[in-house]
Amino acid sequence: MIQVTRFTRLWNRSGNQMMSVDTEPSRRHERMPRILIHDYARHAFITQLSHALAERGYSVLHVYSRSFQAPQENPEFIRSSSPNLQFKGIQLSQTVDKYSYLKRWFQEMEYGRKLAACVKEYRPDSILSANTPIDIQARLHYASRTVGAKFIFWVQDIYGIAIQRILSSKYGFLGAKIGDYYRWLEIRTILRSTKVILITKDFLPYLDPHLERVDQEQIIPNWAPIEDLPIGTKENRWACDQGLSNTKNLIYSGTLGLKHNPEILLKLARRFQDDDNVRVIVISEGLGAEWLKDRKSELQLDNLILLPFQPYELFPLVLATADVLVAILEPDAGVFSVPSKILSYMCAGKPILINMPLENMAARVIIDNDMGRVSSPGDLDGFIHTAGDLLSDPELCETLGGNARAYAEKNFSIGTIADQFEEMIRDLE
Repeated sequence: MIQVTRFTRLWNRSGNQMMSVDTEPSRRHERMPRILIHDYARHAFITQLSHALAERGYSVLHVYSRSFQAPQENPEFIRSSSPNLQFKGIQLSQTVDKYSYLKRWFQEMEYGRKLAACVKEYRPDSILSANTPIDIQARLHYASRTVGAKFIFWVQDIYGIAIQRILSSKYGFLGAKIGDYYRWLEIRTILRSTKVILITKDFLPYLDPHLERVDQEQIIPNWAPIEDLPIGTKENRWACDQGLSNTKNLIYSGTLGLKHNPEILLKLARRFQDDDNVRVIVISEGLGAEWLKDRKSELQLDNLILLPFQPYELFPLVLATADVLVAILEPDAGVFSVPSKILSYMCAGKPILINMPLENMAARVIIDNDMGRVSSPGDLDGFIHTAGDLLSDPELCETLGGNARAYAEKNFSIGTIADQFEEMIRDLE
């Protein structure tokens, strides 16, 4: 039976944080569990968790894809003084083709075989896996059973529903049937997992009918590594190198995939194309970025600056260069995706402008904490008009950015977050 428990913070009645359990004398000489943390898309905050657990004495193998096109740099650049942490990047013969479904399927099968071999070699006590396509996740779960490892399914997105919607719209009845299979496979893997982590309670209505056998839900919201993202000044070396230190900058940094409509960013650039002091900067790669490149040339949009993904160590400077940080998400994504870029944006102390479904958790957090402005995908005119309002009101931008940073400082403490994961891992012993 799957175990899912609600985390209770380790606070005593006086309001002080209790001593971390890993300092208890009774445990000092016990063998600490071997943990394999799998992060297919190599997010920096998951790398931070691997470091935190290794520093507490756990033996951690952090596995990720070297072949998946993503905004984060190779996580190995974040060095650790702990001998307990190893990194393993799985390399395929070619970069993963996100938009050729058949080719991508074969690539994911290859990746799954290599990942299973890694599990058999490392023989972890437990596996924590996130951001992983369903076929790979199912293969990883099977591999965990072959070595007797506990499997923790970290639900970052509900892939099955997204696949259903995309394939149904493209291929009709056949696509719907393929989507049904992936919905089934995802739920089956979740049900067979030892524990499940959800990043938002918004996932529960879609999983509750299948999780009726569990005890309680475990919800740990995502975060950003705030220690890596200090507030910077606009006149920095990256901004100067790009010629952006004296302009008003709307910056989008992240993937432009099937959940994002690049035309929104194009319209944003067209709105300001006659203003010599405004730049729309898009930092991305792949199909959406190539589409923008073609439109930029066709429409002669000199104010639209297109850049590839920047090294992670430059990311704080990129964020500091912005006057407003921008994010978009298509209506079909609904509550099923919580963009991690927005969590990084919060650390920068800059206002956030997003166009996404209002029911999305990220949208609600921004509205509830007054960090920026949110418009629904059907209100593109409002989104573009609001961009102008923010650029013309520096005092408002400073207030909104301050609120965002305050939220990040309150909620992104890796010590408290690692306590949650550590308690869960110890419950598996």
